[in-house]
Amino acid sequence: DWRGAMWAPRTLASAMTGVLLDSLGASFVKLSQVIAHSPMVAPAVLVRTCKSSLAQCSAPVVPYDEVESLICDQLQIESVEEVFQSLERAPLASASIAQVHGGTLRDGRRVVVKVVRPGVRERLTVDLGVLWLLARVADVLMAPLIAELLSSSAAAMVDEVRVPILAECDLTIERANMLRYRSWLRSSAAVRRAGLDGAVTV
Repeated sequence: DWRGAMWAPRTLASAMTGVLLDSLGASFVKLSQVIAHSPMVAPAVLVRTCKSSLAQCSAPVVPYDEVESLICDQLQIESVEEVFQSLERAPLASASIAQVHGGTLRDGRRVVVKVVRPGVRERLTVDLGVLWLLARVADVLMAPLIAELLSSSAAAMVDEVRVPILAECDLTIERANMLRYRSWLRSSAAVRRAGLDGAVTV
């Protein structure tokens, strides 16, 4: 209820932020996810707004032809048939930054292929830059309200989430994290004592 929110600055500011995130489209699904899971950083009403927005949004599917082209470019091959016996046209999942397809390698091993959406890093860089500018304006024009709503300045909050969000566009970072986790699983005495050797494969 906007009329009621006018008399509650915290509610109004959070509602306006939610509307802004919705209007900026799929690029800000990830930012909404960060806010929705940051109850210690963002006010409860903003956390609820972002959770509500996420419940209603869905990322559009990248057409299979584009996925195939991206895979060929990354693997420097002419056709996916050079590497895959089959690659499922319908994605297993489609999110704001990447899309996942099931497939079978030529040696028969089943795999899951994760592909970053075309142009998503560039779009996020621009969108987060715009959001930083808006946050900086809010810090200047609404300093008392920002201080009441957030644990830091709005611009600092955007800066804090920008790096990890953009890092999700680099699958080499995700691969390095998986390799570190695999190394820990193999060397963990706690895992061995629990009898879970081989229970998880990375």
